[in-house]
Amino acid sequence: MTLNGFNPGIAVIVLIAISSFLSPFYLIVFHSNMSPAFGNPRPVYFYDVTPVEGCVVQVETALTDLSNETGLKFIRLPYGAAYLGGGLSYDCSAETTDPVTIGEYQSSTASFLSFNKIILKDTDEETVLHETLHSLGFDHTTNPNSIMYPYHHGSSKVDTDIIDFIKRAYVLNPFAYLNIIPFNVVLFLLILVGLSKRY
Repeated sequence: MTLNGFNPGIAVIVLIAISSFLSPFYLIVFHSNMSPAFGNPRPVYFYDVTPVEGCVVQVETALTDLSNETGLKFIRLPYGAAYLGGGLSYDCSAETTDPVTIGEYQSSTASFLSFNKIILKDTDEETVLHETLHSLGFDHTTNPNSIMYPYHHGSSKVDTDIIDFIKRAYVLNPFAYLNIIPFNVVLFLLILVGLSKRY
């Protein structure tokens, strides 16, 4: 249904797409320790976990703790679904690119599709949270007491400034809610709208 040539559904899809492109750069402006990535910030993240013994429980425990501290929500999907949709995919069976690394976040964009994979050789809470925060856009820091310090230091406590920033920019930011739908899904819908206009 359109109103004098205006289609509200298409307008919403376009607004979400614009938000997906601009939101990551908004984060860099307000926090010095960020990297741009499609889909950030958002208050809800879709994720999947390899069905490996112990992996699912460890990842879900860490995400529950992060959710309790920040207000973020994490929704589990069948394995592979979150990866294809541009969400977070935890893999406890793959190898990291560096054999001494116990966790690795891999983000790639191919033909404007976003893929976020977290490889875990160690599923302790510190490693899971560290790599998850990478996927949310946080970079390494030189502070040895920070969860984002690049070396394992035995503490899974998330920095208070990271918690406060996530609450402010991810949970309480009304524009972050436009990013709940994964970027890949938005792009797919835009392509469908474009194809439907041709016929």
